[in-house]
Amino acid sequence: MRGASRWVRLGGVLLGTGMAAAGLTSAAQAQGSRLPRWSVALELGAQLPATIYDERITARLDADSVVLSTRYTERAELAPAGRLSFRYRPESLFGSFVTYQQMSAQTRAHFAGGQEAPQVIERAVSMWSLEAGLVVQLGRWARGNGVVEYVVAPALVHQRIDLSGGHRDAFARAAGAPDTQRLDWTEREWFAWGVALGVGARVPVGRRLLLRFAIHDQVVPVATSQLEAQERADVRRLTGRAPVFLYRAFTAHYPSLRAGVEYVFDWVRPRPPPTAALPQSPPRTSPSGEALAAARLALEGDTAAALAALRSRVAAAPDDASAWRELALLLAVQAEGSPAGRDEAWQALQRALRGNPGDEEVLAAYGRVRELLRRAGVAAELGAPLALSGVSARGDAAGGLSLAWAVHNLRPEAGDSGHYRVQVEVADPNGIPVPLRLAQAGAGEAASLMLELERTAPARQPTVQRLELRLARARLGPHTVRLRVIDLNTGQAAERATGFEIR
Repeated sequence: MRGASRWVRLGGVLLGTGMAAAGLTSAAQAQGSRLPRWSVALELGAQLPATIYDERITARLDADSVVLSTRYTERAELAPAGRLSFRYRPESLFGSFVTYQQMSAQTRAHFAGGQEAPQVIERAVSMWSLEAGLVVQLGRWARGNGVVEYVVAPALVHQRIDLSGGHRDAFARAAGAPDTQRLDWTEREWFAWGVALGVGARVPVGRRLLLRFAIHDQVVPVATSQLEAQERADVRRLTGRAPVFLYRAFTAHYPSLRAGVEYVFDWVRPRPPPTAALPQSPPRTSPSGEALAAARLALEGDTAAALAALRSRVAAAPDDASAWRELALLLAVQAEGSPAGRDEAWQALQRALRGNPGDEEVLAAYGRVRELLRRAGVAAELGAPLALSGVSARGDAAGGLSLAWAVHNLRPEAGDSGHYRVQVEVADPNGIPVPLRLAQAGAGEAASLMLELERTAPARQPTVQRLELRLARARLGPHTVRLRVIDLNTGQAAERATGFEIR
């Protein structure tokens, strides 16, 4: 009855703990289909009959005399067992767990052999253990929620045998205890390290709730030195003499069958996909007052006055990029309906591109006028617009960055070579610019937020270029690189952005 009452108390504690853990999950996140990170499992089952000890015990009063030698066998009967586990990543290929397990059972001790008569004693044992180890997935079903698994873990086991029901009195009688005295033996308890092995299955019945079934075994070497010391202490207390007890080594097995429930109370937060946190584009040059005034005239419908003002402005100030921009855009609109103005529009667009590289409106107008001229039969003189393709980037945790790209349609000014300027900017996962420098540059050379280099390449044909860089800082996560190419002969610009991840 004592073992049963202990089991009832244990069941109440485990059930209360499981219900409390379930209550805490009301605030847990429930977003989409995610892998569980933490779960709690409560399992009840049966500790199968097991042998606690089955070897010989020898007692000596001195180095030469053996006063007692007996075979000691103790077996635990079938008994209830409870188990509370916290599991980490229960649906991953490799997970982990920590477990508390307890059981109480009736035992039967047999003492036989030697000069004393055989003796059988009914008593009880209680045992608790802590395990922390690895879960290996053997198979899965139900979209990975159902799992067959194998567990292995070190186990710290505490055992206590209640000797109030009796013990081998001959241990004390051989040392001089009187036959008429009733001997009072203390409990035998010890700690031992063992190995826990098992196979289990998780059967989903809901998004958070699962059923568990398991076969489990604890392999525990008996702590014979602790038992020897306790026997010696009891005999000394009872007789005043301290014989030496020798327990032969023995390894016990404690198999069990269990079933229970598992509840998921925390989920793995989904990792955000790599995003391109693009660095900011360089700001456009502020338009001059004359360009703004001409733009207002065009908006008011006086296109002729706007064109006259802009022609006058670019003649007086040929470096006013904003004036060239407004003039080229107005002329491009007129060129669509008036073939006579297409040549002037084309020239103005080329000048506008030099002062406003990468301007989307100018590039769009440039493409429209070029198509009109091509239809008129002068495409061979125009050439295709500058293009950038095949941009790739690869970074590493040491701060290295390798870039490759292809440039198309460079325009030669003299000879067969084209000249272009390349600008490189890199942003970290937070969109903050990262200083960079050439990989072959000295370590003492200062890094800058934008790397600007000039290159020469064959004109009028695609050319592949590579660049090795070093980042001033390397953070894990997705990065973005912006590459801009400017044809130094025509002022045309092309820009591409791509991403890379540092792991």
